[in-house]
Amino acid sequence: MPHELLNDEVVFTNSTLYQDLLGDILFVSKAYFMAIMPELARLKKAGVKTIIDYDDYWVLPQDHILYPHYKKNGTTKILVDALREFDYVTTTTELLQKEIRKINPKCEVFENAINPVLEQFKPEPSKSDKVRFGWIGGHCHLPDIKLLEDTPERLMATEKNWEIYLFGHDGRKNSPYDRFADILCNHGKTLDHLKVFRMASVETYTRFYNLIDVCLVPLVDNKFNNLKSELKMVEAAFYKKALIVSNVYPYKKWAKAKNCLTCDNKTDWVKHMKRLMDKSLREDLGNRLYEDLHERFDLRIVNKRREQFYESIV
Repeated sequence: MPHELLNDEVVFTNSTLYQDLLGDILFVSKAYFMAIMPELARLKKAGVKTIIDYDDYWVLPQDHILYPHYKKNGTTKILVDALREFDYVTTTTELLQKEIRKINPKCEVFENAINPVLEQFKPEPSKSDKVRFGWIGGHCHLPDIKLLEDTPERLMATEKNWEIYLFGHDGRKNSPYDRFADILCNHGKTLDHLKVFRMASVETYTRFYNLIDVCLVPLVDNKFNNLKSELKMVEAAFYKKALIVSNVYPYKKWAKAKNCLTCDNKTDWVKHMKRLMDKSLREDLGNRLYEDLHERFDLRIVNKRREQFYESIV
């Protein structure tokens, strides 16, 4: 998405004929770098500047769903070795940059940003007679969802006019999302207050924000999570949604008393959800979050720095 907006000549390729690759700069996502590694020496000899884009820490906590895979395949070492091999690294936060520079000092930060011109980021809020709390995320977040354990039942003790929306179910039997759903309905006790939605494409999932009033963003406080990007907070901001978020990095850097509600424990989630039954407070928080973040995380602005960086290395 960032490179689609650049003024320079950018070529996107799905070709596997990597031996034919040439150019001034080769930019590779961490997800696909393995296929490029055999060509790095040739590319460097030809004067091509090589960049790998990194958006996650390479050491997983033991409760992460991919931890056994990383351990079995030595993935952490493979990722660290790649950091050393590329000429430059780009990443999403200053905290992750600090860790990367211990391995490759040539690391630049370009935030996970939003292009507000695209249809997928244009707010079209829907209406409901209920207050809709929503969680939007991938399948690796069971430890984070567990922070909401017992929250629905405790909310139900005093509030009735609400629902929790779970987005992203992959449709598989025994999916991690089944466990997410079980937690978000208090093991069936508040099942009639839960709605589950199937996953959507990368190009359309942000439209889920139009269906909710409050974003729930629980995150366990550990190094891997602290080095993530602020993307969920940023998405909520561009949709002007009220946000309840764990009081941890990366969100802690941007969270302020007037732009979101932060949680230090399970009790805080219930307390803040009760507060956000108030429509005026929801609107105030959503508008303030937008005002605080929209310029810093506008892709058009971030790309100006990206272009300057590219020009400086060729």
